[in-house]
Amino acid sequence: MEDHRGAGELWEQLSSLFPDKREQRLIYLTYNCGLKPREILRLCPQEFSTIEEIYRLRSSIFERLLCNTDRFRWLLGSGDENYQNA
Repeated sequence: MEDHRGAGELWEQLSSLFPDKREQRLIYLTYNCGLKPREILRLCPQEFSTIEEIYRLRSSIFERLLCNTDRFRWLLGSGDENYQNA
């Protein structure tokens, strides 16, 4: 039950950082489903028109995640004390 609550909180934070529905969909397909860009294009051609578009969106998503690492660190269970000991 605790994992579901943590996942819900994580998705809430991701949704606030990525309000665009297409970005949210790409995050879900990439990180939850584990799909590669070519698989996404093949399975969802009505949502994404080119492989370049998927790569561009993924790059933008990744950069924003990197810029907001601290925002997610506590949700992922790696607080400062764990981070420093790594």
